[in-house]
Amino acid sequence: LYKHIGDVIEARADQDGFSVVKSYTGHGVAEMFHCTPNIPHYANNKCPGIIQVGNVFTIEPMINVGTDKDFLWPDKWTSSTQDGKRSAQFEHEMVVTENGVEILTAHKDGIPFYQRQLAEWKIELPKPLKGAKEAKN
Repeated sequence: LYKHIGDVIEARADQDGFSVVKSYTGHGVAEMFHCTPNIPHYANNKCPGIIQVGNVFTIEPMINVGTDKDFLWPDKWTSSTQDGKRSAQFEHEMVVTENGVEILTAHKDGIPFYQRQLAEWKIELPKPLKGAKEAKN
């Protein structure tokens, strides 16, 4: 059941004293990118639906050091927690197969699938910004 995904995510976050924002969900991917099911990342949610072969969906929790209450910035895209403590958000897309689940955004040898695909198509990625250590030197 899709609702059990949130149980697992919140249980793992709780192990290290983190919280999970409840405002954002994973989602189905089909003819439209954001479609049902909406997949909450927190425990005891009421998400309907049974995971079946052929389903494509994302999980994209926002894990936080402090509160699970979020704040959407005026740009209507950036989000932070209301207490301003550190947060991390990631997204993985997966497809359910006869043999289990294949993570489409998985890394192989430290390189995400999409980066390998772009390299094969000869599309250059932007250069990364300098890190804090490098910027000081």
